[in-house]
Amino acid sequence: ANGDIFFSDITADNNRSCIAVFIEDDDVLEETENFSLQLVPDSFSRPDGLPPNFILEPDLTFVEIMDNDFVRIGFREIDYAVNESDPFATVTVAVLENRVQRPVRVNFSTEVLATDTATAGV
Repeated sequence: ANGDIFFSDITADNNRSCIAVFIEDDDVLEETENFSLQLVPDSFSRPDGLPPNFILEPDLTFVEIMDNDFVRIGFREIDYAVNESDPFATVTVAVLENRVQRPVRVNFSTEVLATDTATAGV
């Protein structure tokens, strides 16, 4: 994007101008995004055509857009049933809400709770 900022009749109370850059809020989990803004002197800033009589410093700034999205990952089903003769119990983990545009790692562990009746490692 580009545009112009005008300063006239500058006083202690009137010495600022703002640039509004549209940010699109999506529902995608993504890395932090960024962009930069640079001030460039206008070659027509003086009516006599001479170089501008001001200094742009600092003339470069950086903006980071922190992601505000989340992804809900969980078990597709709450309960699973398998036969003892089955070689494995296959449990499905899925992205249940929103989308992912970067890798997401989820750890898991099996654990026998006091209320469980299965024996670990047998």
